[in-house]
Amino acid sequence: MVVHYSNKDESRPAILPLPWSAIAMVCMSVAIVTAVGGNILVVLSYMRDRRLRTVHNLYLLHLAVCDLTIGSVSMPLYFIYTVQYWRWTLGEGLCKVFLVEDSIVCFMAAQIVALVAWDRLALLTLGSSYQESSGDVVETRKRAYIKLAICWVIGFLINSPGIILWDVLSGHSVIPVDECDVEYKDNFVYVMVTQFLSFLLPFASLAAITSLMVVVWEKRMKVRPTALYSVPKQPLPLLLRNVKRR
Repeated sequence: MVVHYSNKDESRPAILPLPWSAIAMVCMSVAIVTAVGGNILVVLSYMRDRRLRTVHNLYLLHLAVCDLTIGSVSMPLYFIYTVQYWRWTLGEGLCKVFLVEDSIVCFMAAQIVALVAWDRLALLTLGSSYQESSGDVVETRKRAYIKLAICWVIGFLINSPGIILWDVLSGHSVIPVDECDVEYKDNFVYVMVTQFLSFLLPFASLAAITSLMVVVWEKRMKVRPTALYSVPKQPLPLLLRNVKRR
């Protein structure tokens, strides 16, 4: 049985003051409409245009789905939480669902950006052999789905067990009944490990992949441009003979 910490802060107002509530409402509404509308257009474009249904655009589709989930679920719930002066009134169950959903999709958004960068690096390095339509194909739709599935599983395993089971295993909750936060917020080691895996590791991977892309591109740019368009040289007698024939 979980013992809940029920110390409510009655000094907090029920809602933010009117000017700040209006400003927060306008800013959050613009952000939500932009996130939801833009990513819906990306998803519809992928579904309606067959030319866009490539393996490489599959990563962009999943990125749009993650951003759409953030814009349609995470941002509205956090907006309600903020306007109510960080007072959670939707229940403990929905709080855990919100925290799990937010942690997974935020991790997936960061991880898919790194996957897109890796995909572009492989395409830049391997060229046509990386395409799905080539004979000696390296990247296929099946492999892309496997990578994405692994990322979803990792995203769930990083934060979700702690969010769901921390208070159950410890036997008590350290979060007041009118707040919504992770139970392990005071455990410094666990917080640092989860934050490193969720954000710092994908960011470091993205930085390393981007640096490799710059190195590969600079090596290609060192090739003399004239060598790409120059006419093959011919021996002088053969060149004169071709001129006389013309």
